Amino acid sequence: MKNNKKTVVNAEARILNSMEDGFLRADTNGKIIMANQAIAQMCGYASPEEMIGLPIKTLYANPDKRDQMIKELKEKNKLVNFELELKRKNGTTLWSLNNVKTFYDEKSNLLGTEGLIRDITEIRNTKEKLEHTNKVLANIRNVNKLITTEKEVPKLLQHICEILTDRKGYHNVWIMLLNEHGKFEAVYQTGLGKEFLELANLLKKNKFTSCALKTLEKKDVVSIANPMEDCHDCPLAKHYQNRGAMTAPIIYNNKLYGLITVSVPREYLIKEELDLFKDISDDIGLSLHSIISEAKRLEIKKDLHVANLKLRATNQQLQSSEQQLQASNQQLQAGEQQLIKNEEELISVNHSLKERIKEITCIFNITSTIIEHDTIDEILSNIVQFLPPAWNYPETTVARIQFQNKIFHSNNFKETQWKQSVDIMVDSASQGSIDIFYLTEKPILYEGPFLKEERALIDTLSRIIGKSIENILKKEQV
Repeated sequence: MKNNKKTVVNAEARILNSMEDGFLRADTNGKIIMANQAIAQMCGYASPEEMIGLPIKTLYANPDKRDQMIKELKEKNKLVNFELELKRKNGTTLWSLNNVKTFYDEKSNLLGTEGLIRDITEIRNTKEKLEHTNKVLANIRNVNKLITTEKEVPKLLQHICEILTDRKGYHNVWIMLLNEHGKFEAVYQTGLGKEFLELANLLKKNKFTSCALKTLEKKDVVSIANPMEDCHDCPLAKHYQNRGAMTAPIIYNNKLYGLITVSVPREYLIKEELDLFKDISDDIGLSLHSIISEAKRLEIKKDLHVANLKLRATNQQLQSSEQQLQASNQQLQAGEQQLIKNEEELISVNHSLKERIKEITCIFNITSTIIEHDTIDEILSNIVQFLPPAWNYPETTVARIQFQNKIFHSNNFKETQWKQSVDIMVDSASQGSIDIFYLTEKPILYEGPFLKEERALIDTLSRIIGKSIENILKKEQV
């Protein structure tokens, strides 16, 4: 009889240790009496045997949650798919999805609790990163709305700081404006209190921090994972516990206007986040260029008006001096040419800005759709309608998304020879494609009739869609 019981126990242990999910069993005193290899690895123990006899509360990041769970189990006998933060042996934490029930002997006496545990830390982190990205995208959209209306530089930069920290998109933001000689002109910030005064005083003396100097030298985004250790010359470093920093130059057409620095959780310092931040700094550079160009245009217009008055006065007073009149006319023509040039440049800048707003709106709508819908079909059927308005000729643009054996079309879809396409990669394998078509022939640009920015946009959309599909498939496996 004992041999049979031992055989059953050994068979049970083999089955449990072959499982990918963790398994725990605790007695009525809350002591662990059975564990499998998966939960041991999950919680950082050398073997299941090392966990036997431990108080199960040892594994809880918040031990009080154990008491709450026992209370609910007494009422329901089982708890299904509830999330719980666990603590590893080394003190770090992980998030788990749990299914727990009570168990009894053959006489219905309560023996304790047992349950299956699945590590969902990566899924939860992905969800949090997606929510963070959505907040940042919403703030970027508001920044671009501000850029189209605000024409005073101090108000623009201060409001940008406030918008970027709205809804905790970024923890704090500061922007330094430089003059044409690369020297300090002004600084704006939000999310920082009195501790920023010390840094502001250094900046006013043109004593820039190492991260600022590195950014100005590279003219590219610089990220710092641990400012508390790496930024000894920065008065703000001691306030960056568990947070990293990103600094980007504010540039347009190789002209440096300043730099912007933001604080984010360290785990968000990934390529996609850096690219998004670079887009923000580029948008600010475009806006500053537009405002300054407009100011110069108005100044030239004013100078032209003054020159015209002088010309009239000179003509009235010195009608006999043809040479002086010719010189004044040449000055007027040169000024008019400069005015036309600046007006053309302003039109070009405004067009570029509108295209950026269309792209940001498309990404914002797509990420919102991913969050609001649960199935791949719902997400893709909605996304395909958002694509045509984001391209250069929305009125003659149609889109198609192919995923596995399913096809989704935008309105009035028709396949033509003018096509831009990208694969949808899911778990490093092509599972479909995004296809954009122009219904009529357009001028040749970067990639056939398509812009360089449209290639970057469609590549970004494929990564977002592929990642969202991966997450949905993982959830369905759970």
